[in-house]
Amino acid sequence: MKRFILLSFLFVMIFNISANARYYDPQTGRWLSVDPLAGKYPSLSPYNYVANNPLKHIDPDGRKIVYAGTPQQVKKLKGFVANVASTKTGKQLVTHAEGLKQDVVIKFGNIKKRGLTGLTQNKFSVRKDKKSGKVKEVKFKGADVTIDNSRDGNKGTQTTAHELKHVQQGSENPTEYFNDEQTKDGKKENEDEAKQAGKKVVEEYKENEKKDEG
Repeated sequence: MKRFILLSFLFVMIFNISANARYYDPQTGRWLSVDPLAGKYPSLSPYNYVANNPLKHIDPDGRKIVYAGTPQQVKKLKGFVANVASTKTGKQLVTHAEGLKQDVVIKFGNIKKRGLTGLTQNKFSVRKDKKSGKVKEVKFKGADVTIDNSRDGNKGTQTTAHELKHVQQGSENPTEYFNDEQTKDGKKENEDEAKQAGKKVVEEYKENEKKDEG
């Protein structure tokens, strides 16, 4: 019996591919275990991969952050996030996004023509009072982050930090953030805070580079 168990284990290790969070059998095209985050997606099979849309999404380790795009784009985006995470201020932003129960999808897009270098679309479920129509409760449901195709180097790092700050704002205090975004002053305050975070991350990143060179 022990020999059978050992042989079974070796078969899994040799003939199946590890995706860190679970194993994939290339011979049958099936996962050998359920998605560890399956509870978040009751409408999907626990054995699905990237919501059954591998042309649009990838899931390198079965968890988050989710990167979308071509392999070259994903590599570049991961570089931006890694740069952000290498700083004291940025590490908090990245750790927060990775620790969320909801998905944070990061991708490139052509948004410069809209006058934007980055865009975060925080998703919420909103519950309002039936009589007054006032917002009673807002729940964070995830975020789609778009970085303009033109962003590169430190500019890409700064934009990524800026947008991850918006993710943090929307997920930490969803009701407050949602209400702020409905007013001109509140929206400006959120934007100024994100701009400051982006600038600070780049400043810290440059300082780290100087230390490494020294």
